[in-house]
Amino acid sequence: MDKNKKKILIVISVIIVLIIGIILTVCLLPKDNKAKDNMTKDNMTKDSVKNTTLDEKSLDDLLESKDYKVVKSKDSLNLKYEALNKIIYSQSVTSIDEIYEDTLFRAIAYKIKDENIKDLKEENGYQYGTINKELFDKQIKDLFNTDKIKITNDKSGDYKAIAFGNMESVSDKFRHAILIEEKDDNYYFKFYGGVGTYITPRIEPMPIKLYEIREYDDYYLLVSKAVYVALKEDAGDHWIMNVAKDSINEEVIDEVTAPKEAYFTVDINKYLDNAGTIYTVLKKTQDGNSYFISNRIDN
Repeated sequence: MDKNKKKILIVISVIIVLIIGIILTVCLLPKDNKAKDNMTKDNMTKDSVKNTTLDEKSLDDLLESKDYKVVKSKDSLNLKYEALNKIIYSQSVTSIDEIYEDTLFRAIAYKIKDENIKDLKEENGYQYGTINKELFDKQIKDLFNTDKIKITNDKSGDYKAIAFGNMESVSDKFRHAILIEEKDDNYYFKFYGGVGTYITPRIEPMPIKLYEIREYDDYYLLVSKAVYVALKEDAGDHWIMNVAKDSINEEVIDEVTAPKEAYFTVDINKYLDNAGTIYTVLKKTQDGNSYFISNRIDN
């Protein structure tokens, strides 16, 4: 065989090997991708389970379980509920990180009263004063049992940083607090009162009611009933408002009129049969306390 024929055979052999390699790669690639897809799905499933578990028990498990007793009333739970009800009413929560900053501030500042605000001074129409850190720290521990929530302007740490929000139990002039700085054992705040105007009225109190307390071995499940109100029409001397069982006002159950004032009320007791349901889970502690774990608006 001459040299030219040998070269041609070598070239043909190389081409055949390359073709076989390409065919094998194409045939095997979908299997590899499928394996990767299955691995991704497995990881997603594990992550999903991790995100929805409540110390090894999910909310769905609690709802399906019959192993509980109904508690008519419990003072410690009622106080927690009052502090948490803005969170409960406004959002579903599986992690503290998901809670809106101003809503979380309202919960941990719920027990702050006028007499807890010290070193008062007024400047340019605004109030300034200090509040002892311990008052916030105790409420954070009581409601959430964590050191991952901090009143601070520093958002660089491994914690939920909060620097502003409304305070429920103070005079109107202290209603909205913004952190200026930390001073020794105190926080120094600037306070805003009832400034601004309202385009539509605010509902006070929120139309939500603690309907049932279910006690399990390790948890409490708080069942709330709630309705949501949104503007339907400006009727000149008053507003016409839709009352719905859901927060996006798709399931309207009533229509009410509201005066053109800053606040008006809606009686949740009138709508208990048609209201939306909210489930809130509290985890029991060994000392008889309990703390917030998660919340689901189920409507």
